[in-house]
Amino acid sequence: MHDTYLWADSTPVLDYSDANYSSVEQLLRDLRYKKDGKPVDKWSYISTIKEYKDFFEEGVYIGYGFRMHHDSDLNKTKIAFVYPSSPADKAGLKRSDEILKIGDMNISEFLHPKDKNVSNPFGEQKVGVVTTLRLKSTDGSIRDVSMTKEKVDTVTVLHKSVLVKNGVKIGYLVFQSFIAPSREELDLAFEYFKKEGIEELVLDLRYNGGGRVDIANHLASLIGGFRVESKIFTSFTYNRKYQHNANSLAFEQTPVYSVSLEKVVVLGTEDTCSASELVVNSLQASVTGMDVVLIGGKTCGKPVGMIGSDFCDKHIAPIEFKIVNADGYGDYFGGMVPTCNVSDDLSRDFGDDREAMLKEALFYLENGRCSSNRARSLDINKYNCLLKGFQREIGAY
Repeated sequence: MHDTYLWADSTPVLDYSDANYSSVEQLLRDLRYKKDGKPVDKWSYISTIKEYKDFFEEGVYIGYGFRMHHDSDLNKTKIAFVYPSSPADKAGLKRSDEILKIGDMNISEFLHPKDKNVSNPFGEQKVGVVTTLRLKSTDGSIRDVSMTKEKVDTVTVLHKSVLVKNGVKIGYLVFQSFIAPSREELDLAFEYFKKEGIEELVLDLRYNGGGRVDIANHLASLIGGFRVESKIFTSFTYNRKYQHNANSLAFEQTPVYSVSLEKVVVLGTEDTCSASELVVNSLQASVTGMDVVLIGGKTCGKPVGMIGSDFCDKHIAPIEFKIVNADGYGDYFGGMVPTCNVSDDLSRDFGDDREAMLKEALFYLENGRCSSNRARSLDINKYNCLLKGFQREIGAY
């Protein structure tokens, strides 16, 4: 944190004694960069080496296999997605199910804890930990379900389909995380899109918190194809001590299943972060000649990334570089602002063209503007940033 950390010059000198810090995770929180007393670095974390490698290299983590989201319009917390074959899937959880209770805790207590030290109702990250949920289905029925934590296989392409609007074939892809297994999943998705002959794309990154830069480059290259070949994908800058490491990364040579699109709409929210924002920012650079529009909510604002290193049995992932696109732009710490504002519609499944975000994207592609009732500004939903540290990287419970 005093060496390769992007803000190393501002890292405080602390008393690291056991009397002040009982864990390295606790110490890291106090070392992270703040400005005017407010945290700028919300992302640096420590995990075990096994957790880190299992997730980023194998796509495996210990949990239940679902994500929840708070619907600010209805003031309800609902299931956002469920991984196939996960404990959550086996328990029958579905997108749009409303969560009423987690164990003995009402959902309102989880969102507004009176005791800041309240224990995590989902329990430790260990195989065998059991959690019960009280759920309300879309038909109004209420049920209690029990889930046991196990190793969950992350599925990063949550949905793919082709919609035809006014004779135009539009690909729709819901993509969840940039990890090593994603490369094969993306290739299969774009092989399907290429065979179908899509002409435009709606890329749904509403829950995608980021991940590996090489996978972000692969996705962007699949979308841009010959339009972006050999052009700068992104450039990296480091702190004052490591300025000599500054370098650039080009888009891939046209991948086999690339679709070389000119028009793309990206769906994003405050949970769209890091590598997701990198894809948008890189494709929006003037050198691509592409029309890439963001619809939804303001993104998380993370134009920085980690390299990381191992110590003992742990992996530390501090912010170590800043990223900019081919135009030299990367100043979106406040988040990327959408062209059209629209909330996540948890009442409908992915691919339903009546779902609010997808509906707005399709309207924009057809008309080149926001629908009349979608140009208003939306507030960031503070309840949806519930995942912390390495759990935020995983993006699911």
